[in-house]
Amino acid sequence: HDSLGLLASTKESGFGKYQFSDVAAEVVRLDDGNTVDSTSINDGCEPAINAAELAGKIAIVDRGSCAFTIKVKNAQDA
Repeated sequence: HDSLGLLASTKESGFGKYQFSDVAAEVVRLDDGNTVDSTSINDGCEPAINAAELAGKIAIVDRGSCAFTIKVKNAQDA
């Protein structure tokens, strides 16, 4: 959806399951409130500051300067 501000080059993760036929939820961008590592507050390199908004939803996370495992862990913790 245009309101998410996704790039034209948006892709699935390169790890984990690739197809989820039974998952449906609202999509929310993770906000870590930090642009020090990269220019994005949505890269998930730090814990999410919008955890309540993410709970029970599908998190969208930008590429950034940290490992994907850190991003996933921060999204899961939120």
